This record gives sequence, structure tokens and C-alpha cells, in this order.
Amino acid sequence: MGYVFYAFFAYLIIIGYFIFKKTGSRTALIFSLTCYLLSLVLLKSTWLLTVPFIIIALDLFDGSKLNLKTIKTKWSYAGYIVISLLFWLVWVSWQFSTRVTALVTDYYYRSEDSAPLVQRVPYTLSKAFELYVFPVQLSFYHEEPVSQPIFILMNVFIIVLAITLTYLLYKRSAVLGIVLAIIASILPTLSPVQVAWFISDRYLYLGGAFVALLFSLILYKLEDKIKLKNLALYVTALLIALYSVRLAVRAYDFRTSKNLWLATQKTDSRSYRIYNNLGDEFSTEQNWPMAIASFSKSVELNPNYADAIHNLGLTYMKMGDLENAKKYLLESYAKNPKLYQSLIRLAQIEESQGNKEKALEYYTKAIELNPELRVNQ
Repeated sequence: MGYVFYAFFAYLIIIGYFIFKKTGSRTALIFSLTCYLLSLVLLKSTWLLTVPFIIIALDLFDGSKLNLKTIKTKWSYAGYIVISLLFWLVWVSWQFSTRVTALVTDYYYRSEDSAPLVQRVPYTLSKAFELYVFPVQLSFYHEEPVSQPIFILMNVFIIVLAITLTYLLYKRSAVLGIVLAIIASILPTLSPVQVAWFISDRYLYLGGAFVALLFSLILYKLEDKIKLKNLALYVTALLIALYSVRLAVRAYDFRTSKNLWLATQKTDSRSYRIYNNLGDEFSTEQNWPMAIASFSKSVELNPNYADAIHNLGLTYMKMGDLENAKKYLLESYAKNPKLYQSLIRLAQIEESQGNKEKALEYYTKAIELNPELRVNQ
């Protein structure tokens, strides 16, 4: 729900600013700035920092002539810039390092394995376009390999996009501001230091309104040009039908978490995270053979993925195979020394075998890692 609230507040901020721009009402500007400040304080979402970029894109590139004098008169940007800088200094500068650390320790992100920015940009923007137009496949982690021909097409898309933006700037078209606003809404995915997934459906909530606006403008211009009455109505009806079918299929995919991971497995059969999640589902059903197979496949795809190794050990523990359970739990802790859950399970195994001193040692280490633990020793 966090991204829904972020998009909601972002719309309020943007609407408030453009009411101020149209009417000159200082009250509307104060409302917009207050919403921006409160949303940052309450949600603590760095994604809200995209809002000033969206406002500037829509405001500066609205079809009117752009010159230095025009930019100098945009004093109203100052409030958004000051609030953004304060939020960055107080919150983001600390959270940035925390987020990068979390990506490494919790999500097993390896900078050496990450695609450089010049490769991520074509992938992210083309995938965002695909999701906006018609999300055919369900991909959660976007870890599926990209073939050379597909990557070439993605780069062609970027070239076409750059040429289109240049043409719109030359023509002083208001469409330029809308396109830039869509791109600005997913700026965190384009960070030089990766702090977000390549792309995700939830990242597109805010930009969706601008995509709808852009499509409406194109549709009405097309209708006016070819003089076909009710073209917009017919096209909209067709799209509603198509998207309704897709929504029904996607709703089935999301009906249960097991459905979700089975659907994503079809798209990305090389994702170790998906197999780990499937293992969790089979484990909940007490389908131990399938759970073992799923966790083992996850470890096969990424031998350093401590979560799956831990889950493999936990599954053997539930099956009563304590020898294998200890083997994998010790391995998971060795892979990720912050994984206190493995220490808890090891302590329980030692306690069940009467090794109270060893159990106490594991419990103590677990509490050191997570002081909030309440362990019945």
C-alpha cells in the first residue's frame, strides 16, 4: 500500500501547484508544499523526491517558449527544492547507506554482478513502456536473461525515444513535458548506485496518470486528423475489453501467493528467489518433497543464497532429519552471519538433543544479532 499512498500524495502536490500556476492562489501553493512536507515526514518515501522533477517537467515544457528569463521567474520551485534538500540531509543520506547495505545482506545484491547504468537504462525504460502498454508476462524480480536481439531492440527504443524528445523540444510541444514526467516518476530505478529493482509494477502507479493523459491527447489528435467520428470512444471501448481480460488473468495469478510464484516461474525460470518462495508455499502445505526440490533448485541457481539454504535446513528439521538440518543451517549462517533465524533453529536442535550449553551459545549469539528477541531459555 505504500506506493499507493505515495502516488496519492504526489497527485495532491502536483494538482495544488498547477492550481497555483493557473489562478495565482498562494493558498494552493501552500497546500501543495504542506502536502509535500507532510508526505515526506509521514511516508519517509524517497520516491516522493521525484515529484519536484515532475512538476518542473510539466511546468517548463508545457508548449510555451523556454528561455532563461522564464526559468528565473520560477521562484515557486524554491519551496520544493528546500524541503527536498532538508529531507535528503536528515533522512536520505542515512537511509541511502542503510538501503545499499540491506540490498547486500538481505537481498544478496552483488555490485560486481549488477548491470552498469548504460545497460540498465534501456532495460528499465523499455520494460516500463511494455508494462504501461500491455503487461503480457508476469515478472516479479526481472532476473530473466535478456537475449542479444532483445537487448538490441531495447537500445533501438532508447534511440527512438531520444529522437522523439528532441523533436518535441524543437516543436515546443506540451507532450514533451508529459513524457519527461513519466520518466521522472521512475527516476530511482535509474540511480547510478542501484537502490531499487530494475522495474516493478508498483513503481508505475504515479506515472500511470500521465500515460493515460498522453494516450488521450494522441487519440483525440488522431480522431481530429482523420475525421473519424467517435474514434476515441471505439478505441477506448476496445482497450477496456482487452485490459479487463488481462486484469482477470492477473487477478487469478494474484489470488494466492502460490499462484503468483507459479505464474512468475513461467516467465523467469532462472530466478533463485522465485524457487525459494515456491519452497515456502510447498512447506506451508507440508509437501516436503516439493519444498526440498524447490529450495535445492534455488541453491543450485545461487549457491550463496543463505535464505534458501536456511529454508532447506528448516524443512529437514520439520521432517525430523536433524543431521541434514544442522548441516544446512550451519551453512546458511556461514553464508550470512546476520541470519539469526538459523542460530535459533540450531539452538532448538541442540536443546532437543540435550546439548544445553551449545543451545545457550546459539541463543546468545542470536540475541546479540537481534536484541529484541524474546527467547525462552
